[in-house]
Amino acid sequence: MSPSSSKPGPMDPSSPIQFLSGVGPARATKLTKLGIFTVLDLLWHCPRSYMDRSKLTALADLEEDTKVTAIVQVEKVRSRRAQRGQTIVEVDLIDDRGGRGGAIWFNQAYLARSLVAGRRVLLHGKVARYRGSRLQFQAPEFELLDKVDPAQGELERGRATPAQRYPGRSGPATPPRPLHGGRVVPLYSLTAGITQKQIRVWVQTALEKCGDALVDVIPEAVRTRYGYPALRPCFERIHFPRSIPDAEEARVRLAFEEYLLLQLALGWLKYERAQNSVAPALPGTGELDTKLREDLPFALTQGQEGVLEDIRSDMALERPMSRLLQGDVGSGKTIVAALAAATALENDAQVAFMAPTEILALQQGESFSRWFAPLGRRVEVLIGRTGAADRRRILSGLATGSIDVVVGTHALQESKVGFRKLGLVVVDEQHRFGVMQRARLAEKGKAPHCLVMSATPIPRTLSLTLHGDLDLSLLMEKPPGRIPPKSYLVPPKKREGLLQFVADLARGGERAFFVYPLVEESEQTDLKDATSMKEQLSAHPAFVGVTIGLLHGRMKGEEKEEAIRRFREGETPCLVSTTVVEVGVDIPQATVMVVEHPERFGLSQLHQLRGRVGRGGGESHFFMMAPSNLAEETKARLDVMTKEDSGFAVAEADLRLRGPGSLLGTAQHGIPTLRVADLVSQEDVLLQAREVAGKILSADPRLDQSVNEGLRTAVLARHEESFSFLKIG
Repeated sequence: MSPSSSKPGPMDPSSPIQFLSGVGPARATKLTKLGIFTVLDLLWHCPRSYMDRSKLTALADLEEDTKVTAIVQVEKVRSRRAQRGQTIVEVDLIDDRGGRGGAIWFNQAYLARSLVAGRRVLLHGKVARYRGSRLQFQAPEFELLDKVDPAQGELERGRATPAQRYPGRSGPATPPRPLHGGRVVPLYSLTAGITQKQIRVWVQTALEKCGDALVDVIPEAVRTRYGYPALRPCFERIHFPRSIPDAEEARVRLAFEEYLLLQLALGWLKYERAQNSVAPALPGTGELDTKLREDLPFALTQGQEGVLEDIRSDMALERPMSRLLQGDVGSGKTIVAALAAATALENDAQVAFMAPTEILALQQGESFSRWFAPLGRRVEVLIGRTGAADRRRILSGLATGSIDVVVGTHALQESKVGFRKLGLVVVDEQHRFGVMQRARLAEKGKAPHCLVMSATPIPRTLSLTLHGDLDLSLLMEKPPGRIPPKSYLVPPKKREGLLQFVADLARGGERAFFVYPLVEESEQTDLKDATSMKEQLSAHPAFVGVTIGLLHGRMKGEEKEEAIRRFREGETPCLVSTTVVEVGVDIPQATVMVVEHPERFGLSQLHQLRGRVGRGGGESHFFMMAPSNLAEETKARLDVMTKEDSGFAVAEADLRLRGPGSLLGTAQHGIPTLRVADLVSQEDVLLQAREVAGKILSADPRLDQSVNEGLRTAVLARHEESFSFLKIG
C-alpha cells in the first residue's frame, strides 16, 4: 500500500502523470477530471481539508463505540465462510505494549493474503463487539507498514525480529511513517475511481521522485523577506503536515506563488498592450459634451465627473484605453458612457455599445437616441431579430460612417458588421459576456478605446485577480434623491398581508414586480414558477381589478418588448417575471419587488434585482418571500440584504459566503483558476504578491532578464493558454 522504500530514480516534474509509479493510462485519464495532467499538477492538487489521526491508541485502552487509530502487529489470521456465502476475515492483534485485540472484515477474502502473521499494520476505524465477543475493530481502514516474506516461519508465528521485519537494515528497526494514520491525514477532492489512499501514495512517490528537480520560482530574497519556505518543503508540509497550522503556513506560501505569477502575467500583458497597440487619440473638444449636458434634467455627481476625467485622459492618448467602470446599481454609469461617446463623436469616430440582452439594448438605444438625436447624431439598434431590410440599412450606415452610435447585443459581433472608424467600444454588464465575445467586437476597429462596465460590484481581491490588467474606476455614490429600497425577509404566515399591500399600491398607480426562479412548473421541484403564479395572482381576491403581466426569457423579443411597455405605461401595474429583469430594466414608476424563493439566488443577484425598484425617487420596497424551513446559514445570508444597501458590502458578503464563482454568476471564459489561493481570506497575500510583481516588472516588464528566466517560464506555463483572453480583460 505504501511506495517502495528503495531509492527511486529522478523524474521530471513536467512528466505526464501516467508515468508516475502506480498510476498508468487508465487512472491518468480519470485524474484529468481533477486538472491533473503532470506530476507537478499532482503536487499542486492540495488537500481540501485534514483529519487529525495523530493520536495513537493502545489495544489495552480500546473502548466500545469509539473510532481510533492504532499501530499493531498481526498475530494470527482466520478466514471462514459464514451463512449465505459471506466471507469473514478475523485477525488477532498485538501491540508494542503487550496489549491484545482483534479486527474483523466482511466479504474481503483477499485480506487474508496481505495481513499475514508478523506484519505491522496501521488501523483506523470503529471499535465494537461482534456478536457479544471481545472488543475489535469493525472493518477498519488499514495500511501495511512493512515488507515481509510470509514464507518465513518465524513471521507466521508472529515472532519476527527487527532484522527479519526490516531486512537489509543495520541497527534498530525504524518503520516508515504511515501515510493514512498516526498523523494529520490529508483529504483531497476526488473523482470517480480515485481514492484518498491512492492520492496520498502518489503524492509521496512524486515527492520522492521529483523533489530534487522542483524549481522554486520565487526569488530567494523575496522568500526571506516574507519568511516563506522553499517549494519542496512547502509541498511536504501541505500534503503531510505535522500539524494543521503547519499546513496552513505552507498553503499561504503556495497562494503567494499563484498570485505572483498571475500579477506578473497581467502586468506583462498590460505593458504589451501599451507598447504594441496604437489607438486613435480622441482628445475631444467639449462641444457635444456641453450640448448634451444642457438637455439633462440633472447634474452629474462628483464621482461621475471624476470617472469621466479618467476616461477622457485615457482616450486622449495614442494607446487604447482598457478601463473597467464598476459602479453600484443606479449609480449612473450609462450617462458616463454617453458622455464618453460624445468625446469620441467629437473626433469623428464611431461608438459601439454592446448590451447582454435585447431588452437592455432597446432601452439603452432609446436613451442614446434621446440624448444624441437632438444633437444631429444618428443612433441605431442592431439585435438578433432586426429585420433583413433594417439590417442592410444599418450595416451600410456603419460601413460608410453615417451611423454614429450603434447599440446592440451579440449581433454586433457578426462578421458582416464593419465600421468606417470605430473609436470607442462600450460593453455593458461585462460579466455577462465571454472574453472572446468582447474581443471580436474590439477587433472591428483599429485598436479602439474600450470601456467595460459592471453593476455587479467586485471586492478588491477579486477585482485585482480578474482585472489586474485593466485600469479601474469606481462609482460609489448614487445621484441625489435616490432612496434605497427598504428590504424585508417575509415569512409564509405574512404572505396574505403582503399580497394585499402590493395590490393596494398597484391600484394607487405604482408598479410591482413579482420575481420567480422558474418559468414553468417542474415535477421535480416545489419551487414556485412565473407562469402558474401569474395565474394564481390574477385569481387572488386581493388583485381583483388589477391586471397582471408576464415576462420570461422564453418569450419572443416582440412579446418581451410589449410586456415591458404595458408595465411601464400602467396597463399591467403588476409584472410576474423571471430574472430576465435582473439587469438594466429601468421603470421609474416601479416601487415594489417581491422575490419568491430568495434562497435560490446569490446575494449579488438579489441586489441587482433590488436595483430595479426605486429608480424614480421616493419610497420603495423589496420583499423576499422565503419558505419557513430555511437553514440558519441561509437565513443569515438573506439577512445581509435587510441590513446592507451598498452593492459593495453585499458583494463582500457574497464572496465570503459563496466564493468567487457564485458571485460572478456565470462561467468566465479565460479567467485563470486559482488552485490554492483563497480570495476571501488572503487579501494581504495578494497585495504582497502585487507589490513584488510591480517591482519586478518595473525593472523588467517582459521578464527578459536572465535573473527572471524561471519566473518567465512559470508565467507562460501557467497562463500561456489564457494569454489571448487576458489581453482583453
